[in-house]
Amino acid sequence: MLEKICWAMLYGVRGAIYAVPLMLLSLAFTFINKNLLSPTEGSSFAFMINYLSNGLMYLSLGALTAAAIVWIATWVLDYWTGYLPNWIRRELY
Repeated sequence: MLEKICWAMLYGVRGAIYAVPLMLLSLAFTFINKNLLSPTEGSSFAFMINYLSNGLMYLSLGALTAAAIVWIATWVLDYWTGYLPNWIRRELY
């Protein structure tokens, strides 16, 4: 069982590498969203800041979802074809 878990992790390496830019993009959107200045309720910019904050939240969730889809799709493709990167093959065989 442990061997199968290790093989599943090895097949997920390339997908994780491909998903890192999208995860970093999601982190950047979250960071920007959390650091927006929240104006007082009576301000004329309150509506725009709230709208921008919601948009950044949705962009962050979308980027994170895209990263998950890229990782899962790459893992499935690599598992079906038996593909492992060369630097992993050198260590195994």
